[in-house]
Amino acid sequence: MGELVGKKVGLALRVAFGIVLIALIVWKVGGLGAIGALIGRVNPIYVVLVLALCTVDRALMTYKWLRLLSARGQRLPFFCGMKLYTASMVWGMFLPTTVGADAVRAASAMRRGLNIDHVLASITIERMIGFLSAVILGLLGMLQLSAVDQLGDRYDVIWLAGDITLLLALLVFAASFSNTVFEFVHDRLFRRWQENRIIARLRQFHEAYMGYQDVKGTLLVFFGLTLFEQLFPILECALLAWGMGIDVGLFQIAGAVILTQLLSRIPISIDALGVYEGVFLIMMGAVGIGATEAVAIAIAGRLLQTISWLPWWFVHVIEGRHTKSLGPGSRPVPPASILKQKP
Repeated sequence: MGELVGKKVGLALRVAFGIVLIALIVWKVGGLGAIGALIGRVNPIYVVLVLALCTVDRALMTYKWLRLLSARGQRLPFFCGMKLYTASMVWGMFLPTTVGADAVRAASAMRRGLNIDHVLASITIERMIGFLSAVILGLLGMLQLSAVDQLGDRYDVIWLAGDITLLLALLVFAASFSNTVFEFVHDRLFRRWQENRIIARLRQFHEAYMGYQDVKGTLLVFFGLTLFEQLFPILECALLAWGMGIDVGLFQIAGAVILTQLLSRIPISIDALGVYEGVFLIMMGAVGIGATEAVAIAIAGRLLQTISWLPWWFVHVIEGRHTKSLGPGSRPVPPASILKQKP
Protein backbone atom coordinates (compact mmCIF):
# COMPACT_ATOMS: atom_id res chain seq x y z
CA MET A 1 0.00 0.00 0.00
CA GLY A 2 2.79 2.39 0.93
CA GLU A 3 4.63 1.63 -2.31
CA LEU A 4 1.50 2.42 -4.35
CA VAL A 5 1.04 5.72 -2.52
CA GLY A 6 4.71 6.55 -3.12
CA LYS A 7 4.32 5.93 -6.86
CA LYS A 8 1.24 8.14 -7.03
CA VAL A 9 3.02 10.92 -5.15
CA GLY A 10 6.05 10.60 -7.45
CA LEU A 11 3.79 10.76 -10.51
CA ALA A 12 1.99 13.81 -9.14
CA LEU A 13 5.30 15.55 -8.48
CA ARG A 14 6.50 14.88 -12.04
CA VAL A 15 3.24 16.23 -13.44
CA ALA A 16 3.45 19.32 -11.25
CA PHE A 17 7.11 19.87 -12.11
CA GLY A 18 6.41 19.67 -15.85
CA ILE A 19 3.45 22.06 -15.65
CA VAL A 20 5.35 24.58 -13.55
CA LEU A 21 8.41 24.39 -15.77
CA ILE A 22 6.52 24.86 -19.04
CA ALA A 23 4.50 27.70 -17.47
CA LEU A 24 7.71 29.49 -16.43
CA ILE A 25 9.22 29.03 -19.88
CA VAL A 26 6.10 30.36 -21.62
CA TRP A 27 5.97 33.35 -19.26
CA LYS A 28 9.69 34.05 -19.75
CA VAL A 29 9.45 34.22 -23.55
CA GLY A 30 6.46 36.55 -23.70
CA GLY A 31 3.41 34.48 -22.88
CA LEU A 32 0.99 32.37 -24.88
CA GLY A 33 0.05 35.29 -27.10
CA ALA A 34 3.53 35.65 -28.56
CA ILE A 35 3.94 31.90 -28.99
CA GLY A 36 0.47 31.50 -30.46
CA ALA A 37 1.12 34.26 -32.97
CA LEU A 38 4.18 32.44 -34.28
CA ILE A 39 2.45 29.08 -34.43
CA GLY A 40 -0.57 30.65 -36.11
CA ARG A 41 1.46 31.94 -39.03
CA VAL A 42 2.86 28.51 -39.97
CA ASN A 43 2.08 27.84 -43.61
CA PRO A 44 -0.49 24.97 -43.82
CA ILE A 45 1.71 23.19 -46.36
CA TYR A 46 4.45 22.89 -43.74
CA VAL A 47 1.91 21.60 -41.22
CA VAL A 48 0.92 18.81 -43.61
CA LEU A 49 4.58 18.00 -44.30
CA VAL A 50 5.37 17.74 -40.58
CA LEU A 51 2.32 15.53 -39.95
CA ALA A 52 3.39 13.28 -42.80
CA LEU A 53 6.97 13.16 -41.52
CA CYS A 54 5.78 12.27 -37.99
CA THR A 55 3.72 9.43 -39.44
CA VAL A 56 6.65 8.13 -41.51
CA ASP A 57 8.85 8.37 -38.43
CA ARG A 58 6.46 6.22 -36.41
CA ALA A 59 6.09 3.79 -39.31
CA LEU A 60 9.86 3.33 -39.43
CA MET A 61 9.99 2.73 -35.67
CA THR A 62 7.23 0.15 -36.03
CA TYR A 63 9.05 -1.58 -38.89
CA LYS A 64 12.27 -1.77 -36.87
CA TRP A 65 10.48 -3.32 -33.90
CA LEU A 66 8.59 -5.83 -36.06
CA ARG A 67 11.89 -6.81 -37.65
CA LEU A 68 13.27 -7.64 -34.20
CA LEU A 69 10.18 -9.70 -33.38
CA SER A 70 10.28 -11.50 -36.71
CA ALA A 71 13.92 -12.46 -36.14
CA ARG A 72 12.78 -14.41 -33.07
CA GLY A 73 9.82 -16.12 -34.72
CA GLN A 74 7.13 -13.64 -33.64
CA ARG A 75 4.80 -12.32 -36.35
CA LEU A 76 2.68 -9.19 -36.19
CA PRO A 77 1.10 -7.50 -39.25
CA PHE A 78 2.51 -4.05 -39.96
CA PHE A 79 -0.69 -2.03 -39.58
CA CYS A 80 -1.56 -3.89 -36.38
CA GLY A 81 1.93 -3.12 -35.09
CA MET A 82 1.60 0.52 -36.16
CA LYS A 83 -1.64 0.93 -34.22
CA LEU A 84 -0.20 -0.83 -31.19
CA TYR A 85 3.05 1.14 -31.23
CA THR A 86 1.42 4.54 -31.76
CA ALA A 87 -1.34 3.95 -29.22
CA SER A 88 1.26 3.03 -26.61
CA MET A 89 3.00 6.36 -27.25
CA VAL A 90 -0.26 8.23 -26.58
CA TRP A 91 -0.79 6.37 -23.30
CA GLY A 92 2.88 6.88 -22.51
CA MET A 93 2.39 10.64 -22.56
CA PHE A 94 0.62 10.27 -19.20
CA LEU A 95 3.15 7.90 -17.65
CA PRO A 96 6.45 8.77 -15.92
CA THR A 97 8.97 7.61 -18.54
CA THR A 98 9.24 5.72 -21.82
CA VAL A 99 9.02 2.56 -19.73
CA GLY A 100 5.32 3.32 -19.33
CA ALA A 101 4.72 3.31 -23.09
CA ASP A 102 6.81 0.15 -23.43
CA ALA A 103 4.73 -1.61 -20.76
CA VAL A 104 1.52 -0.71 -22.60
CA ARG A 105 3.02 -1.97 -25.88
CA ALA A 106 4.16 -5.23 -24.30
CA ALA A 107 0.75 -5.86 -22.73
CA SER A 108 -1.03 -5.14 -26.03
CA ALA A 109 1.32 -7.46 -27.94
CA MET A 110 0.73 -10.23 -25.41
CA ARG A 111 -3.03 -9.87 -25.87
CA ARG A 112 -2.47 -10.62 -29.54
CA GLY A 113 -0.85 -13.93 -28.74
CA LEU A 114 2.83 -13.01 -28.89
CA ASN A 115 5.30 -14.55 -26.47
CA ILE A 116 5.80 -12.03 -23.68
CA ASP A 117 9.47 -12.96 -23.13
CA HIS A 118 10.30 -12.36 -26.78
CA VAL A 119 8.33 -9.10 -26.77
CA LEU A 120 10.15 -7.83 -23.68
CA ALA A 121 13.49 -8.92 -25.12
CA SER A 122 12.79 -7.04 -28.37
CA ILE A 123 11.81 -3.88 -26.50
CA THR A 124 14.92 -4.12 -24.31
CA ILE A 125 17.13 -4.45 -27.40
CA GLU A 126 15.27 -1.57 -29.01
CA ARG A 127 15.85 0.72 -26.04
CA MET A 128 19.51 -0.21 -25.57
CA ILE A 129 20.39 0.30 -29.22
CA GLY A 130 18.28 3.47 -29.26
CA PHE A 131 20.22 4.89 -26.33
CA LEU A 132 23.56 3.96 -27.91
CA SER A 133 22.63 5.67 -31.18
CA ALA A 134 21.33 8.72 -29.29
CA VAL A 135 24.65 9.12 -27.43
CA ILE A 136 26.62 8.70 -30.66
CA LEU A 137 24.44 11.26 -32.43
CA GLY A 138 24.73 13.55 -29.39
CA LEU A 139 28.52 13.52 -29.70
CA LEU A 140 28.19 14.14 -33.44
CA GLY A 141 25.83 17.01 -32.62
CA MET A 142 28.44 18.58 -30.36
CA LEU A 143 31.01 18.09 -33.10
CA GLN A 144 28.70 19.87 -35.54
CA LEU A 145 28.17 22.80 -33.14
CA SER A 146 31.92 23.01 -32.63
CA ALA A 147 32.40 23.12 -36.40
CA VAL A 148 30.22 26.23 -36.60
CA ASP A 149 32.01 27.77 -33.58
CA GLN A 150 29.00 27.50 -31.28
CA LEU A 151 30.74 25.58 -28.48
CA GLY A 152 33.63 26.91 -26.45
CA ASP A 153 36.07 25.39 -23.97
CA ARG A 154 33.45 25.56 -21.23
CA TYR A 155 31.76 22.55 -22.85
CA ASP A 156 34.81 20.30 -22.42
CA VAL A 157 33.21 18.69 -19.38
CA ILE A 158 30.17 17.77 -21.51
CA TRP A 159 32.49 16.18 -24.07
CA LEU A 160 34.06 14.11 -21.30
CA ALA A 161 30.68 13.12 -19.86
CA GLY A 162 29.46 12.10 -23.31
CA ASP A 163 32.53 9.96 -23.97
CA ILE A 164 32.20 8.24 -20.59
CA THR A 165 28.47 7.65 -21.14
CA LEU A 166 29.10 6.08 -24.54
CA LEU A 167 31.82 3.82 -23.12
CA LEU A 168 29.60 2.70 -20.24
CA ALA A 169 26.65 2.10 -22.57
CA LEU A 170 28.81 -0.07 -24.84
CA LEU A 171 30.08 -2.05 -21.84
CA VAL A 172 26.56 -2.60 -20.51
CA PHE A 173 25.33 -3.70 -23.94
CA ALA A 174 28.21 -6.16 -24.29
CA ALA A 175 27.71 -7.44 -20.72
CA SER A 176 24.01 -8.04 -21.39
CA PHE A 177 25.01 -10.79 -23.84
CA SER A 178 27.53 -12.36 -21.47
CA ASN A 179 26.55 -15.68 -19.90
CA THR A 180 29.30 -15.15 -17.32
CA VAL A 181 27.66 -11.95 -16.10
CA PHE A 182 24.22 -13.56 -16.02
CA GLU A 183 25.48 -16.60 -14.13
CA PHE A 184 27.18 -14.34 -11.58
CA VAL A 185 23.95 -12.39 -10.99
CA HIS A 186 21.65 -15.41 -11.13
CA ASP A 187 23.74 -18.08 -9.38
CA ARG A 188 25.51 -15.94 -6.80
CA LEU A 189 23.64 -12.73 -6.08
CA PHE A 190 20.18 -14.32 -6.35
CA ARG A 191 21.11 -17.81 -5.09
CA ARG A 192 18.73 -17.62 -2.13
CA TRP A 193 15.75 -16.87 -4.39
CA GLN A 194 16.23 -19.55 -7.07
CA GLU A 195 12.68 -20.84 -6.64
CA ASN A 196 11.15 -17.37 -6.71
CA ARG A 197 8.70 -16.80 -9.57
CA ILE A 198 10.36 -13.51 -10.50
CA ILE A 199 13.75 -15.22 -10.82
CA ALA A 200 12.15 -17.93 -12.94
CA ARG A 201 10.73 -15.24 -15.24
CA LEU A 202 14.16 -13.65 -15.39
CA ARG A 203 15.65 -16.93 -16.64
CA GLN A 204 12.99 -17.17 -19.36
CA PHE A 205 13.56 -13.56 -20.38
CA HIS A 206 17.33 -14.09 -20.50
CA GLU A 207 16.91 -17.13 -22.76
CA ALA A 208 14.79 -15.09 -25.17
CA TYR A 209 17.18 -12.14 -25.01
CA MET A 210 20.28 -14.24 -25.68
CA GLY A 211 18.66 -15.49 -28.87
CA TYR A 212 19.51 -12.15 -30.49
CA GLN A 213 23.13 -13.28 -30.58
CA ASP A 214 22.09 -15.47 -33.50
CA VAL A 215 20.76 -12.55 -35.57
CA LYS A 216 23.64 -10.08 -35.44
CA GLY A 217 22.85 -8.93 -38.98
CA THR A 218 19.37 -7.90 -37.87
CA LEU A 219 20.82 -5.92 -34.96
CA LEU A 220 23.25 -4.15 -37.28
CA VAL A 221 20.46 -3.18 -39.68
CA PHE A 222 18.35 -2.08 -36.71
CA PHE A 223 21.19 0.14 -35.48
CA GLY A 224 21.60 1.76 -38.90
CA LEU A 225 17.87 2.41 -39.24
CA THR A 226 17.79 3.85 -35.71
CA LEU A 227 20.55 6.33 -36.54
CA PHE A 228 18.62 7.34 -39.65
CA GLU A 229 15.28 7.59 -37.83
CA GLN A 230 16.71 9.85 -35.12
CA LEU A 231 17.50 12.43 -37.79
CA PHE A 232 13.79 12.97 -38.51
CA PRO A 233 13.29 15.52 -35.69
CA ILE A 234 15.90 17.77 -37.33
CA LEU A 235 13.85 18.02 -40.51
CA GLU A 236 10.61 18.42 -38.54
CA CYS A 237 12.04 21.39 -36.59
CA ALA A 238 13.46 22.92 -39.77
CA LEU A 239 10.09 22.65 -41.53
CA LEU A 240 8.32 24.35 -38.63
CA ALA A 241 10.94 27.11 -38.53
CA TRP A 242 10.62 27.67 -42.28
CA GLY A 243 6.83 27.63 -41.96
CA MET A 244 7.10 30.45 -39.40
CA GLY A 245 9.31 32.43 -41.74
CA ILE A 246 12.47 31.89 -39.68
CA ASP A 247 15.60 31.94 -41.80
CA VAL A 248 17.62 28.97 -40.58
CA GLY A 249 19.66 26.27 -42.26
CA LEU A 250 19.18 22.55 -41.75
CA PHE A 251 22.84 22.02 -40.91
CA GLN A 252 22.79 25.04 -38.62
CA ILE A 253 20.24 23.53 -36.22
CA ALA A 254 21.16 19.85 -36.59
CA GLY A 255 23.44 19.67 -33.57
CA ALA A 256 21.06 21.64 -31.37
CA VAL A 257 18.12 19.33 -32.15
CA ILE A 258 20.18 16.16 -31.68
CA LEU A 259 21.47 17.30 -28.28
CA THR A 260 17.97 18.31 -27.21
CA GLN A 261 16.66 14.85 -28.07
CA LEU A 262 19.38 13.28 -25.94
CA LEU A 263 19.34 15.60 -22.92
CA SER A 264 15.53 15.66 -22.64
CA ARG A 265 15.53 11.91 -21.88
CA ILE A 266 16.11 12.75 -18.21
CA PRO A 267 12.93 11.36 -16.54
CA ILE A 268 12.02 14.24 -14.25
CA SER A 269 8.65 15.14 -15.76
CA ILE A 270 5.82 13.51 -17.69
CA ASP A 271 6.72 13.09 -21.38
CA ALA A 272 9.66 15.49 -20.83
CA LEU A 273 7.14 18.34 -20.54
CA GLY A 274 9.03 21.56 -19.91
CA VAL A 275 12.37 19.74 -19.95
CA TYR A 276 12.38 19.36 -23.74
CA GLU A 277 11.25 22.95 -24.29
CA GLY A 278 13.85 24.32 -21.85
CA VAL A 279 16.75 22.38 -23.35
CA PHE A 280 15.57 23.22 -26.86
CA LEU A 281 15.46 26.93 -25.99
CA ILE A 282 19.06 26.84 -24.75
CA MET A 283 20.38 24.80 -27.65
CA MET A 284 18.62 26.82 -30.33
CA GLY A 285 19.85 30.00 -28.68
CA ALA A 286 23.39 28.73 -29.28
CA VAL A 287 22.74 28.82 -33.03
CA GLY A 288 21.06 32.22 -33.06
CA ILE A 289 17.36 31.32 -32.77
CA GLY A 290 15.35 33.58 -30.45
CA ALA A 291 13.79 32.19 -27.28
CA THR A 292 10.19 32.80 -28.34
CA GLU A 293 10.79 31.24 -31.75
CA ALA A 294 12.47 28.19 -30.19
CA VAL A 295 9.63 27.57 -27.74
CA ALA A 296 7.05 28.03 -30.50
CA ILE A 297 8.83 25.43 -32.66
CA ALA A 298 9.06 23.00 -29.73
CA ILE A 299 5.39 23.34 -28.74
CA ALA A 300 4.16 23.18 -32.34
CA GLY A 301 6.26 20.05 -32.90
CA ARG A 302 4.86 18.41 -29.77
CA LEU A 303 1.27 19.22 -30.79
CA LEU A 304 1.63 18.00 -34.38
CA GLN A 305 3.36 14.82 -33.28
CA THR A 306 0.47 14.04 -30.93
CA ILE A 307 -2.09 14.84 -33.63
CA SER A 308 -0.35 12.42 -36.00
CA TRP A 309 -0.67 9.66 -33.40
CA LEU A 310 -4.33 10.18 -32.46
CA PRO A 311 -6.02 8.47 -35.47
CA TRP A 312 -3.99 5.31 -34.86
CA TRP A 313 -4.73 5.46 -31.14
CA PHE A 314 -8.46 5.94 -31.79
CA VAL A 315 -8.66 2.91 -34.10
CA HIS A 316 -6.62 0.85 -31.63
CA VAL A 317 -9.01 1.71 -28.78
CA ILE A 318 -12.11 0.98 -30.86
CA GLU A 319 -10.74 -2.38 -32.00
CA GLY A 320 -9.41 -3.23 -28.54
CA ARG A 321 -12.67 -4.76 -27.37
CA HIS A 322 -12.68 -7.15 -30.29
CA THR A 323 -9.00 -8.17 -30.24
CA LYS A 324 -8.30 -11.79 -31.07
CA SER A 325 -5.14 -13.84 -31.19
CA LEU A 326 -3.44 -13.69 -34.55
CA GLY A 327 -3.15 -17.48 -34.70
CA PRO A 328 -0.29 -19.98 -34.87
CA GLY A 329 2.15 -17.55 -36.43
CA SER A 330 2.12 -15.38 -33.33
CA ARG A 331 1.91 -17.99 -30.58
CA PRO A 332 4.79 -18.51 -28.15
CA VAL A 333 7.62 -20.40 -29.84
CA PRO A 334 9.83 -22.68 -27.72
CA PRO A 335 13.40 -21.34 -27.89
CA ALA A 336 14.77 -24.68 -29.05
CA SER A 337 12.51 -24.64 -32.12
CA ILE A 338 13.54 -21.23 -33.35
CA LEU A 339 15.90 -21.51 -36.28
CA LYS A 340 18.74 -19.11 -36.83
CA GLN A 341 17.49 -16.55 -39.30
CA LYS A 342 19.30 -14.17 -41.55
CA PRO A 343 18.05 -10.57 -41.56
